[in-house]
Amino acid sequence: MIAGISALKNECYNNPESGGDNMAKMIPSQYKPDTTSYGEQQIFHALEKLPDTYTVFHSYSLNSHTGKLFAEIDFVILCPQGVLCLEVKGGHIKCQDRQWHSYGGGSSRPIENPFTQAQTAAMALYHAVQDYFRTNRSIVNACFASGVAFPDISFNERGPEIRPEIVYDKNSGNFLSYIEKVFAFWQQELRQRFDFELTGLSDSACFQLEKYLCHDFDIVYTVGTRVDQVEKETIRLTEDQRQILNYVAQNPRILITGGAGTGKTILCLEQAQRRARSGDKVLFLCYNHNLSFHLHHRVKVQSPDLADCDLHVCAFYKYILQALAEGNHLPPQPPQSDREAFDCYWLEVLPQTFLTLPEEDDKYDFLVIDEGQDLLDPLMLQCMNKLLKGGLFSGRWLVAMDPQQNLYRTDLEIGLSFLRRGNPTILNLEDNYRNTKEIIQYTIESTGIDPRVNPLIQGLEIREDYYENVEDQRIKLVKALEQLKKEYIPLASICIVSLTSFDKSVLQGKLRAGKFLIQDLTDLSPEQWDPERVKFSSVFRFKGMESPVVIVTDVTDTKDDYATRCYTAMTRAKALLWVLKHESTKPQPYGINF
Repeated sequence: MIAGISALKNECYNNPESGGDNMAKMIPSQYKPDTTSYGEQQIFHALEKLPDTYTVFHSYSLNSHTGKLFAEIDFVILCPQGVLCLEVKGGHIKCQDRQWHSYGGGSSRPIENPFTQAQTAAMALYHAVQDYFRTNRSIVNACFASGVAFPDISFNERGPEIRPEIVYDKNSGNFLSYIEKVFAFWQQELRQRFDFELTGLSDSACFQLEKYLCHDFDIVYTVGTRVDQVEKETIRLTEDQRQILNYVAQNPRILITGGAGTGKTILCLEQAQRRARSGDKVLFLCYNHNLSFHLHHRVKVQSPDLADCDLHVCAFYKYILQALAEGNHLPPQPPQSDREAFDCYWLEVLPQTFLTLPEEDDKYDFLVIDEGQDLLDPLMLQCMNKLLKGGLFSGRWLVAMDPQQNLYRTDLEIGLSFLRRGNPTILNLEDNYRNTKEIIQYTIESTGIDPRVNPLIQGLEIREDYYENVEDQRIKLVKALEQLKKEYIPLASICIVSLTSFDKSVLQGKLRAGKFLIQDLTDLSPEQWDPERVKFSSVFRFKGMESPVVIVTDVTDTKDDYATRCYTAMTRAKALLWVLKHESTKPQPYGINF
């Protein structure tokens, strides 16, 4: 990445063809650092060094008169050669089975094919301009081109959906030459297809187009765009965060502590992958089934090279159940209606039965434990001690925990004293790489729990609604979803996180809220997630996970155990948090009653 940025800065400031003090007109004149992706910032600086015959529009939505979104375009460039729509993809890019991904720092997100995205934007813009300037041939016959920029990488890929002639990457040189190359390509392409010669733009045509675009286009940072840009900034920060491991990775035993969003899961996964690549037999354990599904999917998609390595990702109890079932040692499970016997079965009977199994000869070389605050029960630790070569005192392991997310009220001190007997290297994380400053501040004010972290990202204001009863909460939930849709938030980016179970939640077990279809994530792997549905999860099932937009529901209390639930639920949001609270939780005004 550093090489790409350096090359781009050299192009910006040492371009002999640039217009010196007569630079391109940028609309708006500055980008917002806290909501503009790093890749776009680099391209912005390159474009503003173009000659003053260029006008550049940055980051806006192309809408119809009804407000329907046509396209979101990173840069629209008006110049003597025509109109260029430029799509920017920063960071590490990957395409597998025709699905494009932007990833880094142990996280990945699907993105649109940037070539299709840029061409669709150019065509949408052309049709809008054509409808407005029907008789103005100097504008209607102008060349509307598309291009794709990868400022951080060398892009040498080829394929039927890739047009290398319109690619700008870290090796491309100055932007004027690139722009000329793109227009030359599209001129020839359209000439061969339609035997039609397109024109450039005169000064008068450029002026008219600029005036039209300023008048008819929404040159604002939509909420949807801001959410996406916060997501990009989070990915960039987590790439930096992985370097923390370099300072402690060689220690045999590592204990990581940190509040929500400090990247504990990312570091756990990174260390597990490093050890597996080195030839170790690695076991990654966590408490949450859904988190184990998510991490297994992440390894499968992002690190196919690990297919031949010995890395096993599993939820603790699933591992115990499988081990007991294989030897036909699984005790019968009592009915859930007998709460005392049911709890005893999971907390005592299963681990105690596992401890009676014969010792395995082929134990694990390295053990990773995420969500340690839920797994430090003495019986659980004895089970893990049984699995690891050298045990927890002399073996090699990494444990990550956040005491503030102790939803199951594990006695942490007993477990920690057990781990400390192995003299682990202790790493305390303070920088929050997931949540915005607004989310952390609101969580502290609502719960009284201070995660003692330093959030690095400025984000969006918190949204909060109070409800009277279940039906009123359901109405407010539907209105929240409708508002998010109006703000161009993809349904795949929204997760409803309830403080209670699906059946007892605002949805009452129903997979629909108004016109919105809901998908309950319980025991679903990411391959089964439907991008056309809003996701739902209880806070217990969503621990260790995250979503760009989170709607926290069923907040009937914010004290004691509920404070811990609220803390965990609220800190799952990366960019935008919306909270539905019962009226009884409203702060009461101070006063004197006589």
